[in-house]
Amino acid sequence: MSKKEITKQELIKELKELRQRIAELEKSETEHKKAEETLRLFSQATDNSVDGVAINNLKSRITYVNQAFVKMFGYSKKELIGKGIPFIYPKNQVPKLEKAFKATMQGGWTGELVGKRKNGELFPMVLSSSLIKNNKGTIIAHMAIHRDITERKQVEKALRESEIKYRTLVEHLPAIIYTAALDESSTTLYISPQIEKILGISPETYKADPDFWVKHLHDEDRERVLGEISRAHETEKTFASEYRMISMDGRIVWLKDEAVIVKDDKGIPLYLQGVMLDITERRKAEEALQRSERKYRTIAENVNDALIIHDFEGKIIDVNDNACVMFDQKRNKIIGEHLQKFSPEDPKNPTSPIINRFKKEKSLVFDSQVVYRDGSIIPVTISAKLVSEEGKGVIQSFIRDITERKKAEEELKKKNEDLERFNRIAVGRELKMVELKKEINSLLKEMEKEPQYKIPAEKTK
Repeated sequence: MSKKEITKQELIKELKELRQRIAELEKSETEHKKAEETLRLFSQATDNSVDGVAINNLKSRITYVNQAFVKMFGYSKKELIGKGIPFIYPKNQVPKLEKAFKATMQGGWTGELVGKRKNGELFPMVLSSSLIKNNKGTIIAHMAIHRDITERKQVEKALRESEIKYRTLVEHLPAIIYTAALDESSTTLYISPQIEKILGISPETYKADPDFWVKHLHDEDRERVLGEISRAHETEKTFASEYRMISMDGRIVWLKDEAVIVKDDKGIPLYLQGVMLDITERRKAEEALQRSERKYRTIAENVNDALIIHDFEGKIIDVNDNACVMFDQKRNKIIGEHLQKFSPEDPKNPTSPIINRFKKEKSLVFDSQVVYRDGSIIPVTISAKLVSEEGKGVIQSFIRDITERKKAEEELKKKNEDLERFNRIAVGRELKMVELKKEINSLLKEMEKEPQYKIPAEKTK
């Protein structure tokens, strides 16, 4: 091969190499432009981010920060660039920061740290760190995204405090607070500790047995209550019921149970929230009151007198059957009326002086008058006493018709007057006879004869 041919081949080879080099340069230029565009987009994105972004070199020196980072820590970019990462953390965070760095070198790390602002203020944040590699896969830097979670922590703290207050309130209320699922068995999701005091079962045991509530409902109440709660679920209305349960030691416990269906923002039912109050003592008191009222009613209906119960204004609260007979009206027609309606007293005087006397005296017995069923006015004796009914002071008056007694008293008075008149006549006649006898004896004496009549000696005063 001639020297000329060798030179030609070398030129062709060099030309190929030159073209390849030009292609590589063009490719490199394109990639460089792409890299610049990517960097521009990245910079724009980070500058608009609410999170603080920082890029550190392999020596943990800050090489880039976005505006959010500057605002978050209070330093200028000039003050931050070139500084070591620990510069923005309190000393007690350095050990945790070193662990985060080691984890980042293994691929990445996310966790909570405490940052330090320029003014010395400490604040909680979430840090997410990752590696930056070049196109050959070589690690060239670290990127860390910082999120200030001060507000979130404040909300969490407030929520914890609220939960503590709520739980403290719930656990000290004299009632059972519960949440239950909206299934057929109303499966318990939460039950307050009062369940143990009221029914003798711990919250844990109660929740572990989903059928406890149904099984311990009183046999006479079970069907009714299950029907009520089923209708409440179907209609999504408030469940309210009073029923009996059998406690663990066999006691009958009366409960007042009220619950509402809690819904989310979209109106979708979530669960049942309710409260059960122990009303056993109230029920016992009510039953005792009913027994007392039945006993009272029995006594009231079997006395011969009319009975009226009224308040201090004279408004009639209750009457017995004899009062209905006396006034010839039904009970519901009498109740609510004023005493003046049945009294011959002046109706313009709404408050009887007798009623006012009860402000000083607790019982009175006096004679009065009432308007009878036929409109006639009859004499009566009223035995009135201040009593308590449903926690209020009322006046209980027994009214006895004394018409016959008054007639008897009038007759007796007349007889006494007649007797007195007769006595006066008889005494006058006796005195006249004595005088006549004396005159006869005096005439006989003048005639010197023996006295015909023996005159009793006058009593000396």
